[in-house]
Amino acid sequence: MNTNCLAGMRCPQCGNEDMLKIHVSGFVDMTDDGCDGFAGDIDFDGRSHCQCPQCGHADTVKGFFGAKEATYTVILRYPAYITGGEENETYIEAASAEDSVEATQKVQAMASKANGGDIPPQEFVPLAVFAGDLAVERNANDFPYTHANTPPSRPDPWVEDPEYPVSDWQYDVQNGDTRLGYPDWVLHQQEADAA
Repeated sequence: MNTNCLAGMRCPQCGNEDMLKIHVSGFVDMTDDGCDGFAGDIDFDGRSHCQCPQCGHADTVKGFFGAKEATYTVILRYPAYITGGEENETYIEAASAEDSVEATQKVQAMASKANGGDIPPQEFVPLAVFAGDLAVERNANDFPYTHANTPPSRPDPWVEDPEYPVSDWQYDVQNGDTRLGYPDWVLHQQEADAA
């Protein structure tokens, strides 16, 4: 990690941070034969041209500053073959990363390691990513939506539920008994029947 002239800079393409080519301005000792080098300070800013000598990536200096890391809380779903078909077993963890994609990859690796490395990281399915450390209980069995109390999934608005036909919903709408759209009406009916 650079801490002096190139502090915070690295190539976003290949990660090189050893040396970068930057278009600078400054004073030189110039003669008819050429220059002997800079005489004093050099200047560059975020708009100055910058190029990586290793991979050739070019951008402005601003484009070579790495994004600052932030903390993200990631919720992953275990693969169904691990949970015996239960689709709501979750793994929750926070990670520091430059973006939510990197945080998800880090938490997938953590989940794999926490399970003895037997499950490949990419098989943990991302369900949600939140900015910050939510400090939630990180035990999958204590997460509010485990298989025991999973909220009903939202019905497809274009598919008619055989237990709750569109004609019944239309009847309720015409009578002023509901203002809900069909999918929400189906969920309401399911909840009422379950109670």
